[in-house]
Amino acid sequence: FKISNLPLQRIEWVGPSRIFAFGCDYRDRFTNRFYVLDLKTKMVYPILEKRLSQLNMPVTNISINSTKKIACIILDDTLVHFVSLTSTPPSIIGSLNFTSTAYASFSGDGTRAAIISNNTCYMTDIIDPKESNVKIKESYPFDFKHKVTAFYLKRGVLVIGFEDGKVILHNLTNSKSDEIMSIKTPIKSICDFEGSQTQMVVTDIKNNTYIVSHK
Repeated sequence: FKISNLPLQRIEWVGPSRIFAFGCDYRDRFTNRFYVLDLKTKMVYPILEKRLSQLNMPVTNISINSTKKIACIILDDTLVHFVSLTSTPPSIIGSLNFTSTAYASFSGDGTRAAIISNNTCYMTDIIDPKESNVKIKESYPFDFKHKVTAFYLKRGVLVIGFEDGKVILHNLTNSKSDEIMSIKTPIKSICDFEGSQTQMVVTDIKNNTYIVSHK
């Protein structure tokens, strides 16, 4: 398949015969393209094509839930789109706009999403890939001293990385936080370590990676 003239930045399986692909070119303007490839029908389906052609915004984050049915695409740090990857063609099922940098992560079962922005964690209601109805159900304000630069929702607990190099576990139920890591460089990303229940991979802005664990 030749799906785009843009350099591809990400390719991921989202089904037995479907592939998600993202390409971009930021030389003259923010040009982004998203696609789902169906290997059975040999069809290429663009995502957000009309909207992306109108918006001159960089893609700042892409998350795909555990069931591979929903993608969360963040543009320019603040515009959050939820896309159903099961519909033909893929379609937007919800959009949320924030006034400060937003970070998103799906729950383990892929049914809900958590978004951190404005010193608040916003939890969506259950997301159905067949319905266009993504809503915020709960919000949990907090007051951290340093800027959040990465986070991951793991087993109902927020794993949050900061610009000062610290990583904490934050419990939304009782608002308690426990530090699990501290380095001298800002945290860039946090993700699961091979599906482990307790371990995660943390990456800093210098692309150094660390395996951290919690119980």
